[in-house]
Amino acid sequence: MGNSKEGIIGIPNENGGYTAVKYCAEVFDEDSIYGIDWGRISKLMLRQNGKIVYSYDRELDISLQTTEAKTAPSILLKEYTTLRKKIFFVSRTKIIGNLTE
Repeated sequence: MGNSKEGIIGIPNENGGYTAVKYCAEVFDEDSIYGIDWGRISKLMLRQNGKIVYSYDRELDISLQTTEAKTAPSILLKEYTTLRKKIFFVSRTKIIGNLTE
């Protein structure tokens, strides 16, 4: 069974401040075919200003609805990606910016 993770990610906005994106995720110890990008996050819901702007529950339910929502998953995937997967991304592709920084 996975571990529930909740929090708020501050995404920089054009005014020099931050936009809050709340997340609720189910994270497992091992990668899974049901996870986002076959990773450890099998469920993820993002809310912005009280509105659901992304939902993944073993498959995509609601696509990314805002610019800020497009940034949040990469932050969470970086946090919850296994070292093995990070090494794979580094060795297999050059378009990995957020996963290895």
